[in-house]
Amino acid sequence: MQLGKQKYKKLKADPLNYKPVVTKTGETVKATTIEATVTKETKTDKDGFTYTETKRVTSSDAGLTHRIKDNFIDLVKIDTAKEVLAGLDSTKYPDWYEIIQEVIDFYEPETNIAEIDLNPYNQKLLNIVGFEYVSILRKGLVDPVTRMVQPAGIVEEELETISNKTRQSTKYYRYALGNKLKFENIAGLPLDLFTDPDIFAITISYQTMDKIDPNYKG
Repeated sequence: MQLGKQKYKKLKADPLNYKPVVTKTGETVKATTIEATVTKETKTDKDGFTYTETKRVTSSDAGLTHRIKDNFIDLVKIDTAKEVLAGLDSTKYPDWYEIIQEVIDFYEPETNIAEIDLNPYNQKLLNIVGFEYVSILRKGLVDPVTRMVQPAGIVEEELETISNKTRQSTKYYRYALGNKLKFENIAGLPLDLFTDPDIFAITISYQTMDKIDPNYKG
């Protein structure tokens, strides 16, 4: 279950890319990437042997390389999620119960998701290189795509794009200009998934190419 990875992806997030650094006085400061400059110094040990000690002196905004970074956006229709949790037997379906509780506790409440901003922190340059998954949770005893029975009354569906679909569905996603994610039906008409009374959560995992300092450890 993709949505069951909630605990682990919180650990993978890079805090400096998501929240500003705030001092005790409430002043917000900018965190910059540091560069390590190598310096060498000749020293003599207690036995009289000389050796070279390498040190690093830090400065900012230079010597950057790139890395792939995982990003997550999690949204919930909170009233529907609470309704699902209230009707779920925690003794029969403990895994689902824990997942829905995490959805309620950690996902961002929303009432409509016709368009999702993939750059919520207004990064100056955002280079999206791909999507890992776009997954929804909905109420239901039968998976509308696979037609398999879901005894807990919860269906998880991983959405596809129309151009790359491998199965028939009624809901697809599309990456749009301006770093937006939009949804559409089989005819390509726009959808707001949260107007469906059964859908109550969505999680989006996508990758970006970020600049980092290759010498920084921390």
